Amino acid sequence: MLGHRRAYAHAVQSGLLRGPAILPSRSVISQTGGHGDLRAAHEAVHRGVSIPGLVARPEVVDGVDAVRRAS
Repeated sequence: MLGHRRAYAHAVQSGLLRGPAILPSRSVISQTGGHGDLRAAHEAVHRGVSIPGLVARPEVVDGVDAVRRAS
């Protein structure tokens, strides 16, 4: 992900894209069944990609270790 951030920041700084000077750090973290768990009942995992500052998909985590990995 760091490569995406650097490329995006470079494009903004060089004037290729108009964009914010500050990028959010990470996606929203939610527990299974929480407000950020947007999966349908039959889906086991989220589909899609999070690119900080461009696309943020919630990360569903359960337990201390999973939260640490997502942070």
